[in-house]
This record gives sequence, C-alpha cells and structure tokens, in this order.
Amino acid sequence: MEIISDPAIVFLDEPTSGLDFVTALSVVKTMRRMARSGKIVIATIHQPSSEIFHLFDDLLLLHGGRIAYHGTVLAAEEHFKTSGYTCPLHYNPADHYLSVLNDPSKASKVVELQSTRKAGEAGDLVVKVSRSYSALPPLLEDNEPTAGVLTQMWHLIAREMRSYYRDPWHILTHIGIALFMGSFLGYLCEGAGANDSEISTAKGSLFVYQECLFTGLDTMLFKGIFGRGLFNREHRVGTYTIFSYVLAMVVVSIPMCIMFSFCELLPYLFMVGWQGSHWLVYLVFFLTHMNGAVSGLVIGFIAGRADLAAAAIPIAIVPQIYLAGMFRPSATVPVALRWMQWITTLKYGYSAILIIEFGDDDNHFTNAPNWTKEDTAHFKEMHFKQNYINPENPWDDFAFYTTMPMVMYCGLIAVAMIVLKIHALRR
Repeated sequence: MEIISDPAIVFLDEPTSGLDFVTALSVVKTMRRMARSGKIVIATIHQPSSEIFHLFDDLLLLHGGRIAYHGTVLAAEEHFKTSGYTCPLHYNPADHYLSVLNDPSKASKVVELQSTRKAGEAGDLVVKVSRSYSALPPLLEDNEPTAGVLTQMWHLIAREMRSYYRDPWHILTHIGIALFMGSFLGYLCEGAGANDSEISTAKGSLFVYQECLFTGLDTMLFKGIFGRGLFNREHRVGTYTIFSYVLAMVVVSIPMCIMFSFCELLPYLFMVGWQGSHWLVYLVFFLTHMNGAVSGLVIGFIAGRADLAAAAIPIAIVPQIYLAGMFRPSATVPVALRWMQWITTLKYGYSAILIIEFGDDDNHFTNAPNWTKEDTAHFKEMHFKQNYINPENPWDDFAFYTTMPMVMYCGLIAVAMIVLKIHALRR
C-alpha cells in the first residue's frame, strides 16, 4: 500500500518469507521493475532460489555484524573464490555463501578479504556514493501523497474488496442475519399490509424499516474501529489522503448496502403484503441502510475501540427512534428537541414510507373494516399533518423525504473525514 505514494527509496524486510516459489519470484520481479524505474530498493532476504538471487543487482552479506561482502551479485562468486571457497558447479550461490559464512573459520577469511578490498577502494567508494545520491529524485516532503486521488482510491478500493473476498463468511453472515430478521419480522406481521387489514395494524408494520439502520451500522462499525489504526499508520507516512481513504470505504460499502437491504426486505414484503410501490419501499430501506453504514463508520472512527463504540451506539440510535414520528407525531415533540428531528435518518425514512403506504386512499382506507371518511381525515391530521406531510397531497413531499437522506449521507461522510483529520492533527 505504501507504494501508492511513489517513494524514492523502498525498504523491504523479508518480502518473500512464507511465499511459494512462484509468488516469491513475482514479488522480486516487481521489486526489480521498481528499481529499473529509478527507485532505490533495499531488501533483506533469506535462502532465495538461484533464479531469484540473480535478479538482484547488488549484494550485502554480513557475518557477526561485520561486512563479509558488498558488491554486485556477479562479482560475489569471484570474491568467495579468491577466499578459497569456490561455488560448486550447478549449485545455488546463495546457499553456498551462507554455508561458508556459517563456518567461523571460513567466514573470517571472507571478512578479512572484504576489509582489505574496502580499504583499497575507499576513495573510489566515496566518489561513487556522492554521484549516486546527487542523481536521486527529491524525497517526499511533509508526508504528502504524490499519487493522484483516483490512483489512491483504485488501490484502496481493491484492498477493501480483497478483504471481503478473503473473508466470505463476513458477507454470508450478514446475508443470513438480514434474511432471518426479514423472515422473523415478516412472520410476526404476516398479512398486516393487506388492503382490508386494520389501519393500526398496517401502520404498525412500518416499523421494520428501522431495522435497516441497525444492520447498516453493523456493516461498517468494525471497519471504522479497526480502520482508524490502519489509517493512522499509513496516513502518517503520506500513503494517501483522508478524502481518498474515506471515499474508498464508502464506495465499497454501497454494493453491500444494496445486497443486505434487499435480503432484509424481500421476505418481509412477501409475508406482510404492503400495498405501496415495492421499488419505492426498497429505496427507503436502501437509503436507511446506507446512512446506518456511514453512521457506523463515524462511530468507529470516533471510538477507535469496540467497547467505546458499543457504549456510543444507544446515544446515536435511540433518540432517532423516538424522534422519527412513529411513536409521537413530530409536531408534538417538545419545542427544544424539534430541531433534532431534521438531523435523524429515521425521521425521513418514516415519513417517506408513510407516504408510500398511505399516500393513496385505495391502498388501505377504502377497504379497511369499520373505517369512515372521518377516520381517514383524522388519520391524515394526526399522522400526516403533524409529521409535516401535506395531508391533501402527501406525494408532494415525497421527493423531500427521499432527498434529505442523501444529503445526510454526504454530511456523515464529511463528518467521517473531519474526525480523521482531527486525529491526524493530534498526532
């Protein structure tokens, strides 16, 4: 990931350890391409194969803290031959050099020869080093990334996608939870959305959209908690910008929100039988889930620890439930708290889904048992007007209640960036 910032010097500590031959060879070839592009690549490596060994340009061998050999890979064979330890034919030079240096009596001769050559070449070495460093590209200043935003995001998105690919149980578990919750709540409210059901029963079935806020929050909460530590380490060295990091995480979360909200809504719709447009209902579920996901990201960034995040969740969620307008109409909320309604995701979601399901009289009012026009007027007065929805033409307000969650979504993304910026400044 640090390569994104296009560093002039790259240090690698045992980059091939634990890798099979093909993968190790691919890694070293990548290092060679970086060196050919003008970078200085320095790496420690143990027991390389012959093919990998000969991909390196220069070699530094140590014995007991002293230099046993420092020079080109090709000249190393002559160095050991001069010391009296010729590399056998068809033998891996790296293995031969290590076996010689592991014998103290043999290693002393190699080290002594190196010391003799070093004393004779000291003057030339100073000149070579000074010329080499004068040609180096300028080092990165102020830890600012040199790669463009799109390049940073491309690599960050690829890394996030790989984390999901390598851990399929994460996705399967969330899909299973979404299907279970949708099925359980759907069975609990079975038939509540029929056009001849009781109005109170149909209205009560709308609460399920709130579950999307919880499942969305769970989608990204731990990404925020563990991502903050990773961000602190990589941002400190100028790997990428805050904007790129947060936006990449958000982009990757969108297909997850699409999938999880669909899995939660599908069994519920099948069992409950709502009368409104199912596509518009899905839009509300999706928007609520997305806001929950970014809320989880923000909480994770702020807390940085699972225990603190768990303590903060009720503060972020419970007020939204009671300010949404479902339990108490928005207009009857104490004046001092009414402003909070407009910064809660659930308020917009409830108003939108109320319009979808009850905005057309034929959906429920016409066929509801023991229901009169006076009851319809009272319902609209209580649940539309007092929730700031036009009782005469509820659909006039639908665009507002579906647009504002998108605005809040962008606002929460900005908050996530601000939180990380504050942490960066505190460092």
